Amino acid sequence: MHDKKAYMREYRQRPEIKARKKEQDYRYRQKAKTKEMRKGYEQNPKRKEYKRKFMREYMKKWREENPEQYKLRKEKDYASKQERRHKLKQELVALLGGSCRKCGYSKYVGALDFAHKNGNEKEAVVGDLIQLLQKEKAIKEINKCILLCNRCHKELDAGLWKLEDLGT
Repeated sequence: MHDKKAYMREYRQRPEIKARKKEQDYRYRQKAKTKEMRKGYEQNPKRKEYKRKFMREYMKKWREENPEQYKLRKEKDYASKQERRHKLKQELVALLGGSCRKCGYSKYVGALDFAHKNGNEKEAVVGDLIQLLQKEKAIKEINKCILLCNRCHKELDAGLWKLEDLGT
């Protein structure tokens, strides 16, 4: 063990190793300086606007040159976003029990609605939050709701029955 330490001490004293270490240190310091400079440069509002405009033009040109790829990418992005929205709605429905509070319907998640218990406390429409994939806000909002199937929700809105009938 002691011999290895001595060897490493000697190794680090070699001129070529010292030069390599010096070069590495220099590159590291330059990289750090460049990062700091770039930070200030990229935060410049004029630079941001220029970059945004450049990317807008670049992407427009790319879409014109590659219409098939653009169409495939757009469809793929749309499908993945739809899947994420569907999963989010399933999670939110599960948090509220998974079935209609009045009739017990639970066959299709798309037919279940989030009905606000008190319309005055309503800060956002849960469906809009799902569309925007804002999970935390949606969870906060569904705590003010009950889960109803589409038919029962329409009957509630029409005044055919009241939330008090459910004991809520």
